[in-house]
Parts: sequence; structure tokens; C-alpha cells
Amino acid sequence: MTTPVTPAIDNQLMASSKRPKSKTTKNGIEPITVGRGDEIERVIFKGSRKRLDRRDLHVALEPIVRAWLRAACQWDSVAIGDHSFLIFSIDVAPETQVYVQFWSEPMEPMLWEVSSGRWNPPADEWLAGERSQRIEALGFVIGGKADNFHRTIPIDSAGDIAAVAKAVVEIFYEGFDYRGTLPIRAQLVYDGRSEMEATYESFTPEDISKVFAGLGFRVEEAIPDSNEDDEAAPMIRCRKRGTYTVVQFDDRLEDENLYQRVRLAADVELPDDERARLKSSAAAPEGGEPVLTVSVVHAFSGGVTLEWLVARITEWDATLAEHRRLTRRANKVANAAWLNQTVH
Repeated sequence: MTTPVTPAIDNQLMASSKRPKSKTTKNGIEPITVGRGDEIERVIFKGSRKRLDRRDLHVALEPIVRAWLRAACQWDSVAIGDHSFLIFSIDVAPETQVYVQFWSEPMEPMLWEVSSGRWNPPADEWLAGERSQRIEALGFVIGGKADNFHRTIPIDSAGDIAAVAKAVVEIFYEGFDYRGTLPIRAQLVYDGRSEMEATYESFTPEDISKVFAGLGFRVEEAIPDSNEDDEAAPMIRCRKRGTYTVVQFDDRLEDENLYQRVRLAADVELPDDERARLKSSAAAPEGGEPVLTVSVVHAFSGGVTLEWLVARITEWDATLAEHRRLTRRANKVANAAWLNQTVH
């Protein structure tokens, strides 16, 4: 049996995990409600006992097709990676299925394909000749990895959906010689790259201390939260491999010990050559010691997972360790060069 081929399109944008529920239409068609991760497949038209002419077919099918198209291509918000895939199919002969399919992403034109059968014999023979010519005459060209008839169209309004629904019925009538006596199946898949996770928009100093401690840092000093009359942000100091990381909290939630942003800072070693150069500079104060401070700011607004926070602190730890390794290597190379010059 031939089966529809999913278009090979990269996911780009997304929507919320639940589609808005629309009211029953005046035609009595129940709305199709689908959420992320759902897959719906059902017979949407059981077939008529008698053959239908073009007008009667449009009257019978257009409201149904419109309802499924609304569920597939109307997005109530943007969520990166969400997409839907809709197929209308009929079995026109034994082991032979033809279809119209759509791939939809928020804020993107919709990909619209009609089966050509080129990768699905015997549908290729069934669609060859006049049927293929009629499909092409409706504005489609062969293309894509599946070599289907395809085109892209913007869907910006209910009028666009109605126009596409009308064209779908015309494809069935003209391209597939459909006269209403066979069942029509629909399959709708709504998926995305996003996952449901617990997120945080703020943390307490104690929360951050626990994460640092869990990653092998020693929280040696905790500067208490500010007094009511003191606006100074709280800080904690964490030590690992001889280097101190100072964590400063900012964007406090009113009347709560919760903060929406942290700054990580550390004073790290300078290579000996660079340290000596800075100390000998005319601009250097007498007895001054050069200091290299590295820092990064992380904001939690919009929500972050605990895994995200752990990953950021792990990256920070790795960066400090790498800097220490490179500095010591540079000093070793410089010392070896100095010894070599001294010998000669």
C-alpha cells in the first residue's frame, strides 16, 4: 500500500502546547482540538451511496476540510520548533492510495503537496497521464525529496483557509476523479522540539550555594542578605582549585529573598610575562599588583531549568580550569626559553 511521505522541511518556529478551541461551525462540523504530541487519525467522510457531482462534493467536503485545516495551520502563539502535518487520503484501487498533505509551522508559508506516486507504485501508474496534467493545471509542480506535486502558500486568514479547502476538494474531483463514493481519511500530527520542564525565574542565594557545592565548590563565605534599609545585593564566595568565584545577586523580587540575575566573577592568574609588563608600566601605581578579573552575567527572566543552571556553572568551572592550565603552560614555556638563553 502506498503511504504519504512526510515533507523534508527543517523545523523553525513553534506554538503553544494547546490549540484554541473554536466553536462548532454553522455547518455542524465539530472543531478539531489537538495538543503538542497528539496524533489524530479518523475517517472524516464515509462516502456516499450515490455519485456526487462537483457542486454536491464541494458542499459535502469543504466544511470538513476547513475544520481540519484550521487545526493544522492556525497557531495561537510562537513556540520554537512546533509543526503540524495533515494528510487527506483515499484508497482509489487495491494497494493504491493517493493523498493531499500539508506541513505547517507558525509564521511560515504552508507547504502543500499532492501525491505524484513516483516513489509509491502502483500509484504512479494510476496518476500518470491526464490525472497528473489536471493536478499541474491547478498550480502544482513536481519537486521536493518525495517528487510530489507541491507549492507553498501563506495562511493569514480564514479566507485563506476557505480558499485552500475549496482547492483540496477540486483536487479530489479533478485530479483523483473522486465522486464521493469512497471513504476519506485524515491524519493530523502536532509535534515540536520543546518539552515540558519545571522552570525557575528566580533563585535564592541558598539555591545557588547548593548548586555550587554540588559541583565541588566550597562555599567558604556567605554574605547575608541586605537589611531592610540596605540596598546592597547579597553575595556568596565559592572556592575551587585555589580560585574564588564571587556570586553577586541582582534584580530582586520585591519583599522576597529571590533574585532574577546573577553575576559570576573571579580574579585569575596572569602569565608571568604579562604581569611583569604591567607592573613596569609607567601608569602602574607603585607597589601595585596587576589583577585580571573575568565575569559573566546570567539572567533567569523567561524561565530556566535547573539543568540549564548546572550547565552554566559547569561551563564557568571549566573556563577557569582551562585558563589556569594555559597560564601555567605559558609560564613553563617562558621559563624554558629564559633558561635556554642563559645557558647559551
